[in-house]
Amino acid sequence: MDLELIKKLDELIVLFDQNSNLKRIEELKEEIYKDKELSKKIETLKNTDQYSSNYLNLKKDLMSDSRIKEFKRLESDIILLTLSINKKLNTLVRKKGCFHENN
Repeated sequence: MDLELIKKLDELIVLFDQNSNLKRIEELKEEIYKDKELSKKIETLKNTDQYSSNYLNLKKDLMSDSRIKEFKRLESDIILLTLSINKKLNTLVRKKGCFHENN
């Protein structure tokens, strides 16, 4: 791998380590799973048929919690950031020519 690319990846890792959104999402995750009631609801939701009315009611109930709302918002932001980074990285490492495994 190109030395400059490795340097850029190291810089990217440092940025992720310092990112306040990532720190906050970890804190929220810990808070949510420490809350026994919320944790139980999440587990119940995972084991419920997603087309049932019970699933919808449980999901509405969970999404009304401010910590879960914030978690989901941060999660979306992080996913978009990751997609953007992947796009940039692909342009850096993609080489012109045939990508066939025999070449």
